[in-house]
Amino acid sequence: MKNIRIMSIIAAGVMTLSILGGCGKKAETVEATAPAKVETTEAATAEVKAPEVYKASAKDFDERGWKGEVTVTYTDGKISKVEYMELNKAGVKKSEDPAYEKMKATAGVSPAEAYTKLTEAALKDDEAITVSGATGISKTFKILYAEAKAMRK
Repeated sequence: MKNIRIMSIIAAGVMTLSILGGCGKKAETVEATAPAKVETTEAATAEVKAPEVYKASAKDFDERGWKGEVTVTYTDGKISKVEYMELNKAGVKKSEDPAYEKMKATAGVSPAEAYTKLTEAALKDDEAITVSGATGISKTFKILYAEAKAMRK
């Protein structure tokens, strides 16, 4: 009787395993394939435009031997960068000339500080301002800034 009970338990276990085995998923074989080519359309790819750069330089050196130069950069149709400098015939920048370091003491502003104020105002508000103590620099900047912007049209 004991043997029959053991045989019944074994038979029940085998049947249970065979039923459960039939319900499981079969393993699928996955083959590696090359990635499909993706075609792009003009609408799908945004064209990246290079920045537009316009540069205006004074035609002649001023009475003190300096020549102004403004560079205006547009990115996506908006002014993204404004640069200004004045150079002498030797190519020395006014903002780096030791003779103009005394300008700060007498006028309250150095050429480098004036350039920064002028370019920041132009970049922020698209406006050419006059920097107190740097009237000559401001006047030259205004003329050249307007010329550089007019080149874009």
